[in-house]
Amino acid sequence: GFEEVNRVEWIFARIVDAGAAGILPTEIFEASQKAGLSMHPNYPYVATKKLLERGRNVKVGKRYQALEKEASSEEKAS
Repeated sequence: GFEEVNRVEWIFARIVDAGAAGILPTEIFEASQKAGLSMHPNYPYVATKKLLERGRNVKVGKRYQALEKEASSEEKAS
C-alpha cells in the first residue's frame, strides 16, 4: 500500500543522504527509530533488496549506495 511505498522512499532517501560512504540496514533502522517511524528491524533489509532489484541502489560489501538521486526514471517517463 501507500505506506509501504512511503517507507521504501524514506529508506531510499537515507541511502542518498549517506552518499559515497554508503549505509547499513542496521543504520537505516536506527535512523527510523530516531525519526519515530515504526518498522520491523528486518524491514530495511527487505526494502534495500527491493531497491536493489529495481536498480536504484548498489551493494558495496555490506553497505548500500544510491545509484540515482530522486524518483525512478519510469515515474518521470509516464
